[in-house]
Amino acid sequence: MELDRLTRLLAGPSDGTVHILCGPGGCGKTALALEVAHQVPFRRWWIDARHRSSLEAGMLAIARRLGAPLEHGTGDPADGLWDRLTHLGQPWLLVVDNADDPAVLDGHGQLAAGTGWVRPHLARYGHVVVTSRDAARSAWGTASTPYRLGLLGEQDAAQVLLDHAGPRAGGPTDAARLARRLGGLPLALRTAGRYLAEATAVPDAFRDATVPTAFSTYRETLDARPELIDPDGAITSTWELSLNLLDRRGLPWARSLLGLISVFADTPLPYALLLQPQTLAAEKAFAGLDGPSLWNHLRSMADFGLLDLPAPEDDAPPLLYLHPLIRAFNADHSLLPLAIRLLDHAAGADHTRDPHEAQRQPDWNVLAPHALHLARHAVNTNAADAQVEAALIAALGAAVHHRDNGLFQQAHADIEFVRDAADRRWDGEHPVVQAAVHAHATTLRTMGRLREAEAGLREVVDVRRRTSGERHPATLAARHDLGAVLNSLARRAEARAEFELVLRARMELLGERHPVTLRTRHRLARVLFAQGAYPESLAEFDAVLAAQDEHADDPTALTTRHHRARVLLAQGDAEGAMKEFEALLRDRRRVLGPEHPLVTTTRHNLALAFLALGQSTDAERELRAVLLDQQRIFGERHYYTLATRYELARAVFAQGHAEQAELETSLVLAAQREVLGDDHSYTLATRHTHAEILAAVGRTAEATAELAQVLARRTRTLGADHPQTRATHTVLHAIAPSTNDKA
Repeated sequence: MELDRLTRLLAGPSDGTVHILCGPGGCGKTALALEVAHQVPFRRWWIDARHRSSLEAGMLAIARRLGAPLEHGTGDPADGLWDRLTHLGQPWLLVVDNADDPAVLDGHGQLAAGTGWVRPHLARYGHVVVTSRDAARSAWGTASTPYRLGLLGEQDAAQVLLDHAGPRAGGPTDAARLARRLGGLPLALRTAGRYLAEATAVPDAFRDATVPTAFSTYRETLDARPELIDPDGAITSTWELSLNLLDRRGLPWARSLLGLISVFADTPLPYALLLQPQTLAAEKAFAGLDGPSLWNHLRSMADFGLLDLPAPEDDAPPLLYLHPLIRAFNADHSLLPLAIRLLDHAAGADHTRDPHEAQRQPDWNVLAPHALHLARHAVNTNAADAQVEAALIAALGAAVHHRDNGLFQQAHADIEFVRDAADRRWDGEHPVVQAAVHAHATTLRTMGRLREAEAGLREVVDVRRRTSGERHPATLAARHDLGAVLNSLARRAEARAEFELVLRARMELLGERHPVTLRTRHRLARVLFAQGAYPESLAEFDAVLAAQDEHADDPTALTTRHHRARVLLAQGDAEGAMKEFEALLRDRRRVLGPEHPLVTTTRHNLALAFLALGQSTDAERELRAVLLDQQRIFGERHYYTLATRYELARAVFAQGHAEQAELETSLVLAAQREVLGDDHSYTLATRHTHAEILAAVGRTAEATAELAQVLARRTRTLGADHPQTRATHTVLHAIAPSTNDKA
């Protein structure tokens, strides 16, 4: 048997290869891996690779436990993990389950080349076992050993039945006959065995005479069910018998629950979020169901092997797992409207309503795939307008969640799907169409496409004002986001006017301490900072932080701390700013994870504090690490990426490398002029520094002419009293004291 072969192999020294248990769904890959893990007395880790997020989270958790460095700039985290595993002074076993898409294991490298999350290794007593449906050698690389699992032979299949059902269900001969009838499929064998174990455990006096309790009667019952879905009646009949027994035991909603759960996406189901007893009980199919009954049903269905209910992980919603075959054979598509209502309730609950709020991030991590799946299902089946509308709105929430976690291209594609589906069904003023346009525009802003974002948001504002009114929440949300785009475009006065208007309305409608009100006040404080009103900006940030104190770990509070530290830096308190950025970096990594885009933003500003303190080598090191992350997250021409290249040139210049810095500022300046325009504050900052570099290398005339133009533009766009304008004035007159002040 494969179990004996693997157990013997893992008991000896490792040859460094990856052992792949491959075969179709239901063939027993996971069960074999689990049994192997129980057989070996090693340190063991079990990782679910159905989704990239769960795989990476699991691998990073192992790396942290082993003390691998995970800071930005320390290289590929997989390298750190495998370095620790290679030198771990004890035998270990790593099981990576459900790796049906080998590309998920690539990470920052390539699985087939041995540089992914799973790779060949040099650990003498370390072993790796992977389960997957994909048996292609090209996907796994040459340093792997495949074990192709399929249908079990008659003897092995009979033994599975005997192991699960126990001796009271019959002997080896009858077990072998039932095993043949079930086709040797491990999933069907385990389900039948568990059913018979449950049936034979009932005392004779309380047993229903129609319930099969032996291998022979179970096989006869299967033969009497010709209407079953699968061609030979093997798989579905095992589930039907289990569901019938659950029904007889006073669990009448098991079949409907299985049909409902199967309508959701083929991904772990956050059952505590989605299966709300009150919403279910309002449906005829679940009339009378309450919370305790629902939980009893789920636990009993897990006992029968119809689903899995693993212990919840810390700080994550509890999840339910359903085998793909069970899902495929049991989905009751007439329950799609109910599934959408359940999703709508979960997405709109107080702790999940706003995809921007961070306390609902773990919820949206698991809700997002179901939202997108149900939306596509509703659209493809031409469901009723109300169902499609609710499903598309939830899908937009999922897309915004992806965007806010740096998955810009995925978010863009999801929003395009919603927008296209809404456009085909409704006119341009329909709320779903406008919600999609709004989400599309804010995603474009995050991607650095500012002018397109402005155009989209102005369209939304115009339509929302006309159809919903000036003070409708959707109108105010669009104007808030328009203000953010205008601020990014360095049109500060326009941005300030938008935020002041929205803030007044939100304070009247929601109150001063409402999170949405505070978000607008925070944005207004950022505009004040950009306008050079540092004391006023600092006072606003302090007021917002005071109101957010009870949610200190909320990402919006962390963002407020971030921008408050920027004010300290601009005011000359580099030491205070550095301490705040260092503390904030620890908190953002803990709350958001080390790969979140906002973590790189904090590292960028920490580097600026280093630079202000004269620690140019530290600043350069940090900025180079940030630049690599930003190029990966945002792309080469995003204005964040260009800003980091500019600051990196400053750090290089501070170390005396003027020629290198001059070349880099020239390249950045050309890109900023194209992306942002000549009058943007980022562009003018680069021109200012470029002129300082020119002066340092003796090109005084060029530097003077450049600074004079920067001074004129800053005076016009920022005002003569803005700190940046005054800084240019000071440098210009230091280089050319006779220069006219009105230049």
